[in-house]
Amino acid sequence: MIRHITDEGIVIRRFNRQEADRQLIIFTKNHGKISATAKGVRRPGSKKAGHLELFSHVQVELVNTHGYLTITQAASITTFPCLSSQLPLTRQAFIATEVLDRFTVFEENYTDLFLHYLEFLKRTNQADPASTDSHLSAFEVHLLQSLGFGLPETINPFTLKAFIESILDHPLRSTKV
Repeated sequence: MIRHITDEGIVIRRFNRQEADRQLIIFTKNHGKISATAKGVRRPGSKKAGHLELFSHVQVELVNTHGYLTITQAASITTFPCLSSQLPLTRQAFIATEVLDRFTVFEENYTDLFLHYLEFLKRTNQADPASTDSHLSAFEVHLLQSLGFGLPETINPFTLKAFIESILDHPLRSTKV
């Protein structure tokens, strides 16, 4: 098993662990979706904390000890400030991230999907909040096609949502935001 990993990725999920640690799900360019622990990141003086926010495009260095990945270094490549300050854009990013997270498996390489997801975040960050549905629909269509699920007969936000939920056999939680 690989001991040291250096890769770029996007933080798609995070949750607190213990007193000062945070568990992160990072969608990486070369290693797919991985789970890693950021030790001490919740302490007030942590240097990694600002780099490991949701939707952050980061360069991470990880070490594999006893089968668990631990983040040793993190540096921001791109941040998306509009995604955290404008609710309609945040909603679109959460929906795309939930769909991506639910359709992908851990440690499977999805380089093309990573690049398309990164492009989606860049476009959404720069978009007018009223026009983000087209970006989300384009991302969902690409995801479905690249993973081999096909497409619904008509393509619009409502049919795509229903089609995705029928494949997942569960409603999307992020659409309720």
